[in-house]
Amino acid sequence: MCCLKNEIGGLILNILEDAEKIRKRIEHFGMTEERFLADQTFEDQLAYDAITMPVYTIAEDASHLSDEAIEAMLRVSWRDPRIRKHCRARVPRA
Repeated sequence: MCCLKNEIGGLILNILEDAEKIRKRIEHFGMTEERFLADQTFEDQLAYDAITMPVYTIAEDASHLSDEAIEAMLRVSWRDPRIRKHCRARVPRA
């Protein structure tokens, strides 16, 4: 259990920090779903890169989670609005 606690304390914390980076960058760039998908201007391309880079880091960190850690995460009630509020970065609709 000690190793699982360290794993959750490390990788999961990194994932949550990266999710917060995404949220802040979406807000900073005033990104909408339409702009994000279109990414036509140079500035939009920079914003796209800044927003998606932490997604790759999240995927990499998630790939290193043990089966035990994943099973523990599956027992979390993700539909609970208090949990979702802290775990979702939302792209505003245009």
